Amino acid sequence: QAQLELASVQPRSIRAPRQYLEPTTIIVVRHGHTENTERNLVSGGDGTDPVLSKLGEREANSAAAEIPKLLKLFDLPEPAVVVHSPMVRTTQTAEAIAKQFSLDLQSDDRLREIGFGEWEMMDMAVLETDSLELVSKWRGSLTASPPGGESVNQMKDRVWQSLSEIIESFRGSCAVISTHMMPTRAIAAAALRGSDSVFWNLNTSPGGISVYRFFGIEYAEIFALNYCAHLTQK
Repeated sequence: QAQLELASVQPRSIRAPRQYLEPTTIIVVRHGHTENTERNLVSGGDGTDPVLSKLGEREANSAAAEIPKLLKLFDLPEPAVVVHSPMVRTTQTAEAIAKQFSLDLQSDDRLREIGFGEWEMMDMAVLETDSLELVSKWRGSLTASPPGGESVNQMKDRVWQSLSEIIESFRGSCAVISTHMMPTRAIAAAALRGSDSVFWNLNTSPGGISVYRFFGIEYAEIFALNYCAHLTQK
């Protein structure tokens, strides 16, 4: 049998299974606030496309400035690329990060927010009043979807496909992903390989940063989840 060489960089934990492929450092940043975020309106990947608010612009710039500090703290490589959802709010966030490192941007439609269909721009309080039965079936489900929208599993499949390609393309290096609430949870779910509840019990804040090393889509180590120290000044 052919002998595979061990990756030159192994997981930091001595208890972790040994790996045979170079890891890819993945930095995930949720976009900053928009007017929809501030008004607590449903805002998905298939409807309105708001810009960052003034607060959101500050959060994007703060996240961009914080990433080099985290990479130095964890002794991880600097980014080689910023991959982003093509929506305006994530593109603006990606531009702030790319400027920090003088990097190119790559747009990937698979990193869009989950589609909310007919629920787009609705207030959740109104939905719970007008569509309580449907909302109740939707909550806690990976397969239910809003009318005309996406299920969690549909969103997860496209995000994991994108993540797998990014891991393979940047082995031994680092990629930053600028995306939305639900895709950030999908990436965390890939790293955690935990229960389905990751898709609703993990909070990711606007401008929050998560740091991973993926040896493949099946195995990762987690350095930070929803790091927000840079967001203390509102």
